[in-house]
Amino acid sequence: MEVGSLADWFSAIGTIGAVVVSLFVILSEKYKKPELHSMQRMLKETKNGATIFKDETEFAFWLINNSNKIYMIRWMGVRISNQDKSARGRKNESLVLDGKGFFEDDFIYVGPNQTIELRSIPFSFIKKILPENIQGKVLIIEFIWNDINGKEIIKKYKYHTENTNP
Repeated sequence: MEVGSLADWFSAIGTIGAVVVSLFVILSEKYKKPELHSMQRMLKETKNGATIFKDETEFAFWLINNSNKIYMIRWMGVRISNQDKSARGRKNESLVLDGKGFFEDDFIYVGPNQTIELRSIPFSFIKKILPENIQGKVLIIEFIWNDINGKEIIKKYKYHTENTNP
């Protein structure tokens, strides 16, 4: 049995190495997923080149697509639930839409390696849909998005209501 020359051994090792690297590249790309980010920021307006900050906050959302594929996402609405222990299991599951029908928002296409600001929602809109008699409670505000496969992408915020006596 002949072992082969040194060149044959280097050739075999190089071939195996190329197969391993190509499999790694293919499989690692599969796990890169787009990331939905959000932040609460002051509302601002630009007039005559000057930026004016308003006395209100908004929730801003943007998507970072780290994959090499086009990603599609659609705004669905806001869901508000009560965090106190007596309300567990009876969570308010109603989705409050942004004044539109369920499927009126089109999908937003986000290209590979692209970052795009999706939407900003003023806190005044959230205040309009808060349930009554919530003084002194902690509410969970969920901002709901759907991808093209129907999977919900949820960003949650805790909202502490004030104790006010009438």
